[in-house]
Amino acid sequence: MYVNCSDCSENERRIKLYISDPQRDYLSAHLILRYLINETNPEKMTATIVALHGGVIPNTDSPISLRVPYGEYLMIIKHISFV
Repeated sequence: MYVNCSDCSENERRIKLYISDPQRDYLSAHLILRYLINETNPEKMTATIVALHGGVIPNTDSPISLRVPYGEYLMIIKHISFV
């Protein structure tokens, strides 16, 4: 599935995954992974969690967000060598 990105290069690839919260099974979200091609020392990627709409909230006291907050996270890729 195409993932819209206004500042991505033409050759850049992104991955869109589906995630859910087992304690809040009425909520779900997309997790979009993007490898940052110009960030090489150290390598980096972003993980963006965005809500999917259309769920039914069980009652008015039910939480309306996942336990991992929506938003963008920067991840540093660390290579580990084993001897």
